[in-house]
Amino acid sequence: LGGQAFEEVKLLSAKMDVEETPTVSAEAAGPLAAALGKVMGSVKRLTLFEFRFASAEAASTVLLALSPAPLLEELDLTNSSLGPDGGRALGVALHGLSALRTLKLEDCGLEDDGCAAVARALSGKAALEEVDLRNNDMEMDSLQLVAASVAHKASIKAVRLDDDEDLDVSAVRTALEVSGKADALKLGDDDDDDDDDEDEAEEGEVAPS
Repeated sequence: LGGQAFEEVKLLSAKMDVEETPTVSAEAAGPLAAALGKVMGSVKRLTLFEFRFASAEAASTVLLALSPAPLLEELDLTNSSLGPDGGRALGVALHGLSALRTLKLEDCGLEDDGCAAVARALSGKAALEEVDLRNNDMEMDSLQLVAASVAHKASIKAVRLDDDEDLDVSAVRTALEVSGKADALKLGDDDDDDDDDEDEAEEGEVAPS
């Protein structure tokens, strides 16, 4: 990245068996974190798509380098293997993202602990418009924190969660209704999101990171 000023950085993982083969090794995490750290002061939109980290430590190293980023408005980590430890590291990093409007974390393996850490950090984001936490094995503890984090946010437009009969989203629905944002709750898959993911994957084949 060369330390230049960028408003948008989009890094797409190399096309491979993403469930088995890491795309960010322990050795590569440090240099990647250093490169991102050099541009985070100017970036408004950052995408790290389908990054498979070799370890929780590698994920944490990269995520902690995302802060501070005072201008960052959109962070998309869709399909990246963050895990619970990565979720906790991201929760720390989010405190330095004061302008954040959109956070996309679908299918990041956060589990309940990681989702909880993210939700706590989002509570102070007054400008938050969209958060996507689908396919992360969320449970009721973190769901209650999500409800608290989106309550009374006038800017909120979309809270994307799983459409799971075993997951009671009533707390989130109530929090949004109180704020007059009942239509912001989006459950289940979004066809437009799927199309976007496919387009990004195809783009990654042409220009791998």
